Amino acid sequence: MANGKNRNVCLGYRAGATNNGDSNTFIGAQTDASPATVNYSIAIGRAARVTADHQAVIGGDNIYGYVTDVYFGRGVSSASPPATVTINATSAASGNTDGSDLVLAGGTSSGSGADGIVKANGDFEVSGETKTEVLEITGGADLSERFHVNSHSARRSNMVALLLKHGASE
Repeated sequence: MANGKNRNVCLGYRAGATNNGDSNTFIGAQTDASPATVNYSIAIGRAARVTADHQAVIGGDNIYGYVTDVYFGRGVSSASPPATVTINATSAASGNTDGSDLVLAGGTSSGSGADGIVKANGDFEVSGETKTEVLEITGGADLSERFHVNSHSARRSNMVALLLKHGASE
């Protein structure tokens, strides 16, 4: 059902009720936009609210609409889960154009609170180039055991890290 305002699509009780923007999608009770002039955005889930053009929001800021887990692939669990689920940023279509960056960001703090961090649970594999300001490797008596990479120490300009198996010489 559309709200009759500039090609918006609305599904749910009072979905998109105050929005006067163009080409938005509101799915869920009381989904909307603030400000009311937001364009080309998607709000999904009870009381989800988009706040800028070209934005997607899943989950709302109330006791009924927030989201704590997101699953891609074949649901929460499956007898035959897909081997790989890939999340992609937009690729360049032609010419000498850069592809889009994909950024995972923890939530920003307010007041004296601490910013949220991005955590990788399970094994984490990087294919291609990765950049970090600080690199600290801890754990594992030797490189045949599992070890962890953290970013807590200060980095020096042109720093090079050399990993040696315990007992090996340079």
